[in-house]
Amino acid sequence: MIAILSAALLPIFVLIGVGALSGLTRRLDNQNLAPLNKLLMDFALPASMFAAIVRTTRADLILQSRLLIILSISLLGLWCVVYVVWRFALKRSSAVSAIAAISIALPNFAAAGLPLLSALHGQAGKIQASLAIAVGAIILSPLTLILLDVAQSRKTNADTGVGAAVVLAFRRTATAPIILVPIIAVLLVCLDIRLPAAVISIFSLLGAAAGGIALILTGVVLSISRPMLTLPVIFSALLANILHPMMTLMLNPVVGIYGQSAQAAIVLTALPSGFFGVFFGLRYREDTLEAASIVFLSTVLSLITLTTTMVRIGHTP
Repeated sequence: MIAILSAALLPIFVLIGVGALSGLTRRLDNQNLAPLNKLLMDFALPASMFAAIVRTTRADLILQSRLLIILSISLLGLWCVVYVVWRFALKRSSAVSAIAAISIALPNFAAAGLPLLSALHGQAGKIQASLAIAVGAIILSPLTLILLDVAQSRKTNADTGVGAAVVLAFRRTATAPIILVPIIAVLLVCLDIRLPAAVISIFSLLGAAAGGIALILTGVVLSISRPMLTLPVIFSALLANILHPMMTLMLNPVVGIYGQSAQAAIVLTALPSGFFGVFFGLRYREDTLEAASIVFLSTVLSLITLTTTMVRIGHTP
């Protein structure tokens, strides 16, 4: 198990470190990340998600339907809890609260989930991780982007009414590649339309570097200032690493999911925080240092929490 965890987590540490070093030495401009973030958000990440999702089948979707329900409930539930706490208890803006919510509620399915579940469950694990990516892309990403878009509209034009800002945000979000492309992929799977391997390989090639670039970019953000270890950041990392899998553990028998699928649900929600919050924040020019700090601390803590989780569900060292 130690070898499996190392294979899944070590690349995350290394690439975040590479990004931080590149930012500190100015090999990458840590003051102008918009072009790299746009490449990631509009091309690499959508392509990566598309390639992962379309490799599944409608039969896989039906077989893993209860896993999809569990992930949908746990991800959305934790997102709402975090948003309310940051917005009303910590008195943060709607935009910053949304960034924190997706940073905590959406684990690193791509960089950590795919290799870990593949090692544990083989092809079934790849399918489970791919479906988890789809859940995050279709449920949490649009919700976060709409709130960020509304906040930006209100900031740039104070006369814009809330209703008008929401309508505009829906329109912009619906056409964003990081939302539209995964939805198209899920529809293709639901309709049982199988794409030629040559077409999938195009998206695979474009998306191959997405995880690496995302982690390097997270490191570059951290190079601007050292990671924050404030109470909100520490508490948020603990929510992501401990509360999330505990929620899933309690939900599993309620939904009626057992065996390998139940294990997959727990492992997926025990993964360290993902990087979507950082890149959404960069796109809308919001402060992302706390989000990057949550990702960093959550990844460090996962060496203990993820190991403990896997031991508890039956994967011994």
